[in-house]
Amino acid sequence: NFLRDIMEKTGKHQNDYWTSYYKNKKTINVPSYFCDFVIKNYNLKDKKVVEFCCGNGRDTYTLSNHCSSIIGVDFATKPKDNGNCSFIQADIDSFLNSNSSDNFDTSYCRFGIHSISEELEDKILDFSKEIYFEFRSDLDNSFKPDHYRRTINGNYFINKVIKKGYKILFFQESIDLAPFGDQNPIIIRIIAKKT
Repeated sequence: NFLRDIMEKTGKHQNDYWTSYYKNKKTINVPSYFCDFVIKNYNLKDKKVVEFCCGNGRDTYTLSNHCSSIIGVDFATKPKDNGNCSFIQADIDSFLNSNSSDNFDTSYCRFGIHSISEELEDKILDFSKEIYFEFRSDLDNSFKPDHYRRTINGNYFINKVIKKGYKILFFQESIDLAPFGDQNPIIIRIIAKKT
């Protein structure tokens, strides 16, 4: 599979890209549009949340004001802990292998699912009880080839999530969900809970 070959070839370089990105880019301190959408439409008040691919913590810090506790996980960077918000610098597979899903109610991931392998995506889905995900659709071709991004078919993903015992609470596949600069990619938002 062409995309799998790219992922295997960019593995370490992918992590190097993000380490360099967070070291050299100006930090964005405002939450993402997806984070705003989640906190305006869903109650996380008593939830223990894990955010995968948290980056600089821009969404993690905001979500911490709306949930019981949150841990941000990212291989490339470790922002500063703050109140009920803590961070772990680790790869996702190691985190999943060393933590119990019983410790978390909700998994949040914005623009991370399309940056990992499908095998790791499956592990996250198996680990999670409730998911809040946003990622690039396979209908989008606007991305720049500066690092690996796996595009994901919305129908395939929905069917997979349902087979894993989730009920779909929200699904949208559209532009205008995550515009940034001159890009307005086709994005998938999905919120689902295991029944």
